[in-house]
Amino acid sequence: MNFSLHSRHSIKAKILLFIILIAGGIAVTVGLLSYRVAQSELDAKGKTILKNSVEMIISYINDEMEGSENGIFSEADAQAHILNYLKNPTNLNLGEHGYFVVLNSQGDFIVHPTLEGDNGYYLTDAKDASYYIVQNLIKTAQSGGGFVNYNWGYPDNKDVGEKISYTSYYPAWDWIIVATTYMDDFNRGANAIYQVIAFTVIAAALSGIILTMLFVGWLTAPLRSIVAALERAKNGDFSKRLNASRRDEMRILIEGYNAMAESVEQGMHNLRQMNEIVQSEKERYRLIIASSKEGFWDYWVKTNKVTVVGDL
Repeated sequence: MNFSLHSRHSIKAKILLFIILIAGGIAVTVGLLSYRVAQSELDAKGKTILKNSVEMIISYINDEMEGSENGIFSEADAQAHILNYLKNPTNLNLGEHGYFVVLNSQGDFIVHPTLEGDNGYYLTDAKDASYYIVQNLIKTAQSGGGFVNYNWGYPDNKDVGEKISYTSYYPAWDWIIVATTYMDDFNRGANAIYQVIAFTVIAAALSGIILTMLFVGWLTAPLRSIVAALERAKNGDFSKRLNASRRDEMRILIEGYNAMAESVEQGMHNLRQMNEIVQSEKERYRLIIASSKEGFWDYWVKTNKVTVVGDL
């Protein structure tokens, strides 16, 4: 029997691997769930900001309409006030890439950062040519308002990102009012949270691995001592006694080994003594037998009056 254990087969390695897998699995699961929750909450918050922004503009339009109806200014002036407000970036808080869009039911852009004055009725999704963006914005707005998702290129590079828009209709002016931004603007906060969670998980995992290695090393130290003692016992050395200072089940195991080693060593000592006695008695009986044979020979020679000449 060979008691030598490769490190990958040792109890310490198995316990350590098991704990790392369990702890790592829990940490990754918690991290991903936390990220998903944060992302979902930020998406919901972003949608609320878009919707509230459009409703605020609708409220502002109603105030301007009331002013024009009261003769304070004309309806054209009221529209100009709204358009100037929407074109002023300091009045907007829709994220890094967020902005307002105003268009009519024919798809003409009244307000847009780059397409103002153009008709976008047949603009399609950047990834799906069968999806008409402006037509869906108009349809959703005239159906009571709501969110519309589509893919659109970033203004500062050639990448394509998912956009989310809230659209509402103001029939008196035939305006479709849209607040829009990229989903990344919402998820940027979630990504920062994810990075913090990832750093925390990695730091906790490393700390856990170090503490686990120390604990498992302490836990399995008696087993390693017993394995080493058994290696010596395999070669006939039972003289080693192990320290039984632990106060757990390992103490029972160590005391059991010590008792076994003591019993085997005492048995071997007794066997050696018995062997010495047997060898001594064996020699004594050999001499007795040898002497008896010589005595019998002398008697036979004398009785038969045989004269022995020379050596036999």
